Amino acid sequence: VRYDRDGVMQGVTIASIGSDEVKDTMLRRLGAEKYNDGDAFVVTGDEDAVINMKQYQGAYVTAYMNDDEDIIAIDEVKSVFLKGDWNAKDEEFEADDVTYDIERDDYDNADKKATAAEEFVNGKLGTVTADDKEDETIVIAAKVSGKKIKEIYSVAVWKNGVTVQWDADLAEELADDDTLDGQDFAMNDDNEIDTDEFALMGVSSLKDIKEDAVVTYYVANKKVTKVEVSTEVVEGKVTRVNADGDEVTIGGKKYDYVAEDAIEAGDEGKFFLNYAGEIAFVDATTTEANDYAVVTVANDFDTTSFGEDAVMKIKMLTADDKESVYTINDDYVEDEAIKAGAYKADEIIAYNLNKDGEIDKIEKTTVNKITGKLTTKGYLDGNEVVDNVVVFKIDDEGDYSVGKLADVPTNEKFTDANSGYVLNDDDEVVVIVLGNDDAASADSVFGVVVGYGNAKNADGDNVYEVDMLVDGKEETYFTTSRSVAIPKDKVLFEITFDGSDIKALDKASENKDVTASAGGIVTKTVNTNGNLEVGGKMQEISNDVVVYLINKDGDFELSGIKKISKGDTVDLYELDGEDDDENGFDVIIYKEK
Repeated sequence: VRYDRDGVMQGVTIASIGSDEVKDTMLRRLGAEKYNDGDAFVVTGDEDAVINMKQYQGAYVTAYMNDDEDIIAIDEVKSVFLKGDWNAKDEEFEADDVTYDIERDDYDNADKKATAAEEFVNGKLGTVTADDKEDETIVIAAKVSGKKIKEIYSVAVWKNGVTVQWDADLAEELADDDTLDGQDFAMNDDNEIDTDEFALMGVSSLKDIKEDAVVTYYVANKKVTKVEVSTEVVEGKVTRVNADGDEVTIGGKKYDYVAEDAIEAGDEGKFFLNYAGEIAFVDATTTEANDYAVVTVANDFDTTSFGEDAVMKIKMLTADDKESVYTINDDYVEDEAIKAGAYKADEIIAYNLNKDGEIDKIEKTTVNKITGKLTTKGYLDGNEVVDNVVVFKIDDEGDYSVGKLADVPTNEKFTDANSGYVLNDDDEVVVIVLGNDDAASADSVFGVVVGYGNAKNADGDNVYEVDMLVDGKEETYFTTSRSVAIPKDKVLFEITFDGSDIKALDKASENKDVTASAGGIVTKTVNTNGNLEVGGKMQEISNDVVVYLINKDGDFELSGIKKISKGDTVDLYELDGEDDDENGFDVIIYKEK
């Protein structure tokens, strides 16, 4: 005998074997007698029996017993189990979308053919409170006629159930300690789990629970009283999630969703059901909206179809440089309660299209202000830029167009407040918004060469790899020019880029925006203000000065202002293009005396 996931007992009883004469003859050969001949009873599960009475708990039955008055067989189950919601106020019980009228406002049996209704809480005799009926799913054993409940023989509530997904650790614990997720079972005289003291649903034995099965257990009086096991798995793609996130549609079928992980339309993978048929665990890949666009006309209902057939539409400039009108899927609009004007012009949005070309996912993005630079290694403000990054450019009129990564200046400071970037869930840059920033308007980049080597670029071409110190930080670039990779002079260079590669290195001292004092001899050590006296004249040094030492081997290394001593030779560079507008030299290259 077993219960189905609606709490209804299934299987064969003695009554279904044949005529009374046949079953009586069979059981009498076993020495059996009617246990409650003429006086049916409701099973509590605590009766003396040689069979598991927990499986019949709450049912109104007749039974057979042996000479020791131990129940050996159930003759007939005369009640029906219903699992649902009890509306005590209206004297109704709803189960499987059927509403039953309860004929009595209390559930003592009028005809006294069975005892007064028993109450069970987590498989133990107890009191089912009004709050339990209000908040929990109730299982009743009843006499049913059509849509009327004539009698109620038992009322049971199962609450505070714990659901786990079976794994090797849980299996080992059960085998070694006779416990389930840290909870004890009742034990028999042989110090083994007493299988008659708990109800087991879904499998014949605890040993039959397989890995990944969804197991729900209930506890009363510090002992496990019921174990529900489900191995049912649904595979596919979530096509719809309701507004509350507690019902999903997969393969055209709706499932209640009780898993902890958030679920979204488009998620695809395995969904593990509990014994009640609800999704309890998920092994799926979340599909985030990964196409990007600029809204050019706010979303609104199509003016040609107001009323029941109204369609939500939005106009966008997409990454393929096309400005088009898109329909937002009706179900998605309803589930997400999207209102007209929720997405406005000039907003950067993420979206997905379904197979019909409709938007079935849309969400606003956060455009972060750029505080640093785009490095040649493909990092913006410390975040990696994806290969297929989308670039939107804003002109002087505030209109958007689609650009490419090569349009974004490398190692340059961004001056336009409209410039920014969008991150995905992995903190990768997926969108760059480029204002009026360009290489000509940004500050130049200066550095010193510390080494080179042979390498291949992303296209597989033979190039030079140039190691530099830029603003005191190590950077590596590619160049096709040997003279760039192996410069003759040990000086500060202004770097000119071609995309992310170095096109040329020019001496900083020849740049009109650089004030240089070459070959000066330090006549006094650094004073308390961080300034240097060079050639008898005090030189003002920037607070953010970058200092490079040409060591005894003729190689550059990063140093500091306080390491410069009397007699050292210094070259001083004031980079007038620096946006801090601070007086003083910004870069020092020196040799020790």
